[in-house]
Amino acid sequence: MKLFKLAKKFNNEEDGAVTVDWVVLTAAMKLFKLAKKFNNEEDGAVTVDWVVLTAAVVGLGVAALAAVKKGTGSLTTKINNYLSSQSINSTF
Repeated sequence: MKLFKLAKKFNNEEDGAVTVDWVVLTAAMKLFKLAKKFNNEEDGAVTVDWVVLTAAVVGLGVAALAAVKKGTGSLTTKINNYLSSQSINSTF
């Protein structure tokens, strides 16, 4: 409320026209109200927890993929060589 009173004093136009500074201060007040409301709500904390847990699961998946990828390169080459050496019988 103090910020609102300060903003009214700051808007010192004689004809009552709204200045750019008044609009900026009004927007700032709305932003502060929104931040205060967000700080008081508990739902945001749960969302942050889920984001952190999801990021951890994705990170573990990437780490597992990197560990498996090293071993699959040589195995793929061996399978390719074996299958290339096989001949296909076209007569039955």
